Amino acid sequence: MIVAIDPSMHCSGVAVFKEDHKLVDYFNVHVPTTKSGGDAIIMMTKKVFVETPSDISALVVEVQNPRGANERMSKQDLMNLHAVCYSILCKVAEPKTICRPVYPFDWNRGVPKKIMHNRMADKYGISRMPGPEDYLDAVGIGDYYIRSKRGKCVG
Repeated sequence: MIVAIDPSMHCSGVAVFKEDHKLVDYFNVHVPTTKSGGDAIIMMTKKVFVETPSDISALVVEVQNPRGANERMSKQDLMNLHAVCYSILCKVAEPKTICRPVYPFDWNRGVPKKIMHNRMADKYGISRMPGPEDYLDAVGIGDYYIRSKRGKCVG
């Protein structure tokens, strides 16, 4: 399985693809907003670990570029987000798992989120769920990884 994750402290999107690149599952993992800092990071890591399959060949996780992210988030928020990313990688990945961090611009090429979400929903026949659409970011991240393996990585 190929697992793509759009991690955050309170709502992480997860997409699961088969080795033949078929999307088999997508969902959000939630942590209560009453949790913060280390508590939220640990809870999110454990929840993602429990809800993802165990036979992962590749784990693709979005990480933030500090230069661009500094415009949108505090230094502490950025550090917390990176802690979530890497704790998920360490908890979920096995020694044989390919681990690939991906920056937002790598997979979305600067296309606005609403447009990218519509593209992913159309491409994979996804029924939109109410609430946050982090799962669509995860689908986009996984789609990017699959296209990059095929040599077709144009936004």
